[in-house]
Amino acid sequence: MKNRKIQFVGTWALAVFLMGGVASPLRADDKKLDAAFRKASKAIKKLEADYTDEVCQSCVQDMKNEPKSGAARFSDLLGRIKKALTNIDPNDQGALDRLRADLYLLQAELRLFMNYTSAGVGKDQYTNYAGEMSGMNAQVKQLEDSIGGYLETLRLGNNGNAALDRIKESLKNDGWLTSADGSNAKVDGIQKSLEAMKWQDAKTERNMLLDRVAQQLEYVQNTHYDMNEVEEGIHALRKEMRWYRYYVSALTTLDAEGNSVALLATTDDHCPSQGRAPAADAFKTGYTCKVSACLVQDYRSLESEMTGLKKRGADAMNAGKKAGDEITKRADEIMKSLHAKKIPQLLANQVRACKL
Repeated sequence: MKNRKIQFVGTWALAVFLMGGVASPLRADDKKLDAAFRKASKAIKKLEADYTDEVCQSCVQDMKNEPKSGAARFSDLLGRIKKALTNIDPNDQGALDRLRADLYLLQAELRLFMNYTSAGVGKDQYTNYAGEMSGMNAQVKQLEDSIGGYLETLRLGNNGNAALDRIKESLKNDGWLTSADGSNAKVDGIQKSLEAMKWQDAKTERNMLLDRVAQQLEYVQNTHYDMNEVEEGIHALRKEMRWYRYYVSALTTLDAEGNSVALLATTDDHCPSQGRAPAADAFKTGYTCKVSACLVQDYRSLESEMTGLKKRGADAMNAGKKAGDEITKRADEIMKSLHAKKIPQLLANQVRACKL
């Protein structure tokens, strides 16, 4: 690019010299000078076109690799939730299930930006975001919990009228319903609060998000549970494991042109024995951090199995029984396997290696 600029300026200088100065008009009878000028002009136009194309292509590429950050990264998800809450029918289980999935993603994003004191992780250098999002997260979780409780009640074959009434009450009284004019007191309030916050620069934010994801994985690595307890053991581990999946989805955002840009993705590389990320590959992809597909597959497989064990345990409790030994023993084996093979820690190491 530098040589092209020098060549560009040099050609202009040649043209000025041939013209005898910018202010001096060409003599009509000087055919040689006129021909030289025309030749120089064509060269200038070609260089100018090449230079412009190169710069524009670079700019477009930069735009595609630059996702939304700060409050803007929440706007698309909040817009989707707001739309879903327009004329929503609480009796439509499918609509509630889809809404709940988006509420989970919103919780995931809010959790990433607030301190993990509730998950056993203390404050760090990214305290600008601190507790400002805790209140927002509590409001979102309240609605998500009420929907989840209702859907789980129906899954267990119980009467869901009381749970459905709680959803209706929350939607109406807490300002979650979207009005005919498109306004939504709760969602609009969250968006305004986010926009009023002080945000870090994009690079610092990216590093912070990677740190947060790694912290969550390390919490899974270092926390032990009593698998004889369905809620405090099996469900608790499964809940902490699944945040990684939600973080991957929540951190896939849009750039200025509406293209999807993921912060976390997987590569086909084999599982590294030392837990070191293919840093060169991660940095070459620009914004996206690529981690081992093999590690993610192992992690997700165990998470999925924990989900199945949790449901079986919940079914047993609903029938007035205790979770059977085959459930509790397998859950304990999964936890010990996670810890022994260091799957969460290896994944956390890879995520952190992507920091810039």
